Amino acid sequence: MPKTPGIKTRSFLPSRRVGLAPPNAGVRGPGEGLVARLSRPPGLRIVELVLNFLLAFLVITFISFLSLRPQLQEVRSQAASEWQDFLTVVKERNETLPGLIEAVRGFEPGHARLAQRLLEARGISMRVFEPDKVIAAVDATDRCLAEVDKLQETNAQFRDYPPFAKQWSRAQGLTLRIKVKRELYNKSVEVYNRLLRAFPQSLFTTLFGFVPLQSYPAIEPPAPQPKDSRKAPGSPPKA
Repeated sequence: MPKTPGIKTRSFLPSRRVGLAPPNAGVRGPGEGLVARLSRPPGLRIVELVLNFLLAFLVITFISFLSLRPQLQEVRSQAASEWQDFLTVVKERNETLPGLIEAVRGFEPGHARLAQRLLEARGISMRVFEPDKVIAAVDATDRCLAEVDKLQETNAQFRDYPPFAKQWSRAQGLTLRIKVKRELYNKSVEVYNRLLRAFPQSLFTTLFGFVPLQSYPAIEPPAPQPKDSRKAPGSPPKA
């Protein structure tokens, strides 16, 4: 092609300079990444799989815990409310016990020791605030009232004594309410603690402030054993 004087011609052919990388250099093909991962040492691949599994497990567990959290909060609040109801009824019974104690002393001075123990249990119940000590005082009061119940069952005059009959009827009603409130609280605690033990959500319960609650089952007095007049086995017969 003849060159025109004074006009430079420009070639549109691609230049082939030594040392320039082709445009697609550094771009891996679809299978090159998989080949690179498979070419890693077996131990490194196992560690990577375990870490991925643990991460997925923790994520799923945390999501499951978030779905359980509202129920935990609801049951814990219900247990707290029932405990306050229990304390309220205990306080009401403590306010009625002085009249019952005076009625017991007024009818039979010989029962002064029982009345004194009942008064002491009431005083402890009104002074303490720790749940364990409150329950211990309530149990002591219940044992004293059980003795009073036996007395009024075996003594008709004591049962019909007007000052005692009025106070005893009220004390019995409050004692029954205390028992019901205590059972409701224990049932809520049982449900709450069972939810806490659910795995794998239990991995996050403590981290978010959900700790087990203490239940206080009522201690039933042992039933009297009937006397057995039969001879013990192996005893020698009488001549």
